[in-house]
Amino acid sequence: MLQIRTVRKNSRKAELADRLYQKAFPERERIPMSFLLRKAKKDFVDFLAFYDADDFIGFAYMISHNDITFVQYLAIDPAHRSKGYGGAVLSLISEKYRGNRLVLNIEETGVAAENADQRAKRKRFYLNHGYRNAQYRMVHGAESYEVLVKGDEPIPYEFLRVFKIHMGFLMYLFFKPKLIPINAVSAMTRTRTTL
Repeated sequence: MLQIRTVRKNSRKAELADRLYQKAFPERERIPMSFLLRKAKKDFVDFLAFYDADDFIGFAYMISHNDITFVQYLAIDPAHRSKGYGGAVLSLISEKYRGNRLVLNIEETGVAAENADQRAKRKRFYLNHGYRNAQYRMVHGAESYEVLVKGDEPIPYEFLRVFKIHMGFLMYLFFKPKLIPINAVSAMTRTRTTL
């Protein structure tokens, strides 16, 4: 049975989570760990490590506001993948945030990418665990992400509010995440491929 432990600065859990974080997420998607650990002290952030007995399985970093919980990062250690731990972690998250609308971003699927198979597999995993596509995608800089939801879909303003609260006003203005309706994204993709 999985155990949940809080990740705190200068702990073994933080060291293990950071090591996995560096491996699991491309540099362009990583916020400095020092920022994540500092924000994890806030009431609206949960930085959790998952253990099976003494074995570190993975971590999740969630931001909540009102009844929305954004799963910003979720990673399972490669040594423990394909053993049911990912689904177990999602179940624990659903239980912990029962009644909340759960939201997460994944790398865009259906586009030419070096890791296209991995992206498709990741999306199937989430869809098999009750998530579905939102009616919009997130664009952050040059990157476009699919937004997946479990429960009622937050309206774009509600979702962006979660980011603003987590980042702070100035960081939010610097990163400028945008939510684009799926139809608009499809039109942009068609335009890019026909040029």
